[in-house]
Amino acid sequence: MKEVKLNLIGIFCTQPIDDQRITHYILMLEEAAGEKRKLPMLLESLDARSIAFLNPNRGNKEAPRLPFSQHLLGEVLKKLGYHVQKAIITDADVKEDAYTASIVISDGKDHTFSLTLRAPDAVALGLYFDAPIVTDDAILQESDLTMMMIHVKIRLALNPPKPEKASPNSATQWHIDNLMTHNLDIHPLPILQDLLHRMIEREDYEKAARIRDEIRRRE
Repeated sequence: MKEVKLNLIGIFCTQPIDDQRITHYILMLEEAAGEKRKLPMLLESLDARSIAFLNPNRGNKEAPRLPFSQHLLGEVLKKLGYHVQKAIITDADVKEDAYTASIVISDGKDHTFSLTLRAPDAVALGLYFDAPIVTDDAILQESDLTMMMIHVKIRLALNPPKPEKASPNSATQWHIDNLMTHNLDIHPLPILQDLLHRMIEREDYEKAARIRDEIRRRE
């Protein structure tokens, strides 16, 4: 694993807080050095609030009225004489809502162990203990595809497609698209960009990643 340190940029939402429609929260982490690649992560409302309170760049330092679960776990670890040395994001799968991570916990002497947990919890605990947040370079290489998947997922949630009967034309297009993915090097760039969009909408992320890599190679 090639570790890359991340910094917290902030938490963004798709709708104003007072809007009655559903609000989607996106945690944005950024590569601390180098290319400054971004790693986005969808959050639940409580996770977004918890991490927002721990954001070192937050202007208002007022503590929450009641502690969030991540804050409470941090206090328990402190009382027991432990601290989080590092938070490691090990997977960011937006399709399955599976953002997983691990934290390295130490008593500062000779007892060190790790726990596997949800990535939002790891980020919150890393911020709580002012510990470095890192990920694998391979995950950052897929971050642009992750961002596209998040956009598609949010768009579908806000505007769910109406059910319609499958037509012979749609089946034919599906078959043609699948054949096109076997010979990506022969298609012009605009065709590849359209094909990438269709594969993402179908949630065929394996083919989408191959198309994206071909587009990157040409650019």
